[in-house]
Amino acid sequence: MPFADVKQTYKAVEKPWNNPFSDVSEGDWYYEAVRFVHERDLMNGYSDGRFGPNDPLSRAQLAQILFNKEGKPVVNYLLDFSDVANEAWYTEAIRWAVESGILNGYGDGRLGPQGQATRAQVAQMLKNFIENQEENT
Repeated sequence: MPFADVKQTYKAVEKPWNNPFSDVSEGDWYYEAVRFVHERDLMNGYSDGRFGPNDPLSRAQLAQILFNKEGKPVVNYLLDFSDVANEAWYTEAIRWAVESGILNGYGDGRLGPQGQATRAQVAQMLKNFIENQEENT
C-alpha cells in the first residue's frame, strides 16, 4: 500500500502578554511596540507601573536600553563625571556606554544622564552603537 505524502505546516502560537503598564492599552497605536521591547527586556517602564509612552527619553534611559540589548555586559571602567552617581539605576549602563564609545560627556566633567536626549544625540548614540557592534563582530 503506497504511503501518502505528508505535509506539515507550522503556525506560530502567540503567547498572551500580561501587560504590566497602567498607561498602555491594547488599542494604543504603540501597544505592539511596547510589548516587543518589554518582552525582550529592553525597556521595563517605571517602578509605579507606568511605561510613560509620551515621556521624553533621557540620555541615561537610552544608554540603559542599549545596555539591555547587549545583555548588560560587565565593564570595569572608571567613570569621572560629577553628575553620575555611583549607585544610580543607570550607572552600569553609563559605564558600558562610555567605555564602548557610545556616549560621551559634555567636555566639562558632566555627562547629563538625566538630560533629555535630543534627536541629534539619539542619532549619534545609535550610530556609535551600531559601529561598535560592527567592530566587535
